[in-house]
Amino acid sequence: MKKMYLLLGLMTAVTVPSIGSAKLILDIPPLVVQKTDCTPYGCTQCYPGCPDPCVKCDPQCIAYPSCIAGPCYPTCADPCKPCTPTPTGGLNDTGITAKVGNTGQEDADYGRDKTVQDTVPSDGHAGFSFTKLDSNGTALAASATSWACVKDNVTGLMWEIQANPSERPWFNSDNSKNGGNAGNENGGANTESYAALANTNKLCGASSGWRLPTIKELLGIVKSSSTTLAVDQNYFSGMTANKFFWSATPYAADPASAWAVKFTTGSTFGLYYKTETSTISVILVRTAN
Repeated sequence: MKKMYLLLGLMTAVTVPSIGSAKLILDIPPLVVQKTDCTPYGCTQCYPGCPDPCVKCDPQCIAYPSCIAGPCYPTCADPCKPCTPTPTGGLNDTGITAKVGNTGQEDADYGRDKTVQDTVPSDGHAGFSFTKLDSNGTALAASATSWACVKDNVTGLMWEIQANPSERPWFNSDNSKNGGNAGNENGGANTESYAALANTNKLCGASSGWRLPTIKELLGIVKSSSTTLAVDQNYFSGMTANKFFWSATPYAADPASAWAVKFTTGSTFGLYYKTETSTISVILVRTAN
């Protein structure tokens, strides 16, 4: 008997010599690649999920005929044009855009990082949106190499920017906000006096409102997608050092301490004593006009 050879997908019938003059005919169906049947639509390439199945669309943009093929920006006044986010007074998103799986239930599936992304890539990572300001509070281009403050276009907060952030002990003379411990007055060189000086000097054109940020406000600028530098250094250049930054929020478990954030990791710590002077840096914030 001669050997039998099976050739898959090359023909529908193969003749194989067998014993004597008998022949064995094998009917082998060809390999078939499944394709969308566009016959009902009258076009060779079709998109069944689109209003016009013969015209490609972006499922997220179906409600906007002028840019149905994408991209579109649902949160903007004109959804077919990118825009600068309107301050909401809330918190930013996490900055996490990568996903581990496809459950649809991950951080990256929700929030501004999903709905806004980089409509204006130069204004900050993912859903973040910042504007550089000069010493008078005037907006600068994203490419500016020198700036005094940063406005958060999402939260509406204005942040002080220092190349070498000042280090001061924590002090708050307001007993209704200091957790029962005012901290270290330090002969007048403290966080409270530092904020007062910023108001007196009209930092970025503002003569009032400068203060220490709350722990939530500090965490609002943490870029959680990073494991080495948890803040956008294109805007918060002075926060790249391996330092902690004070918040105005007392640590409830120990009135002598306050919450602080380390921006190289985005970690929060509530064990820093208000008397610390050499390791805790200061960044001021105010609500922008």
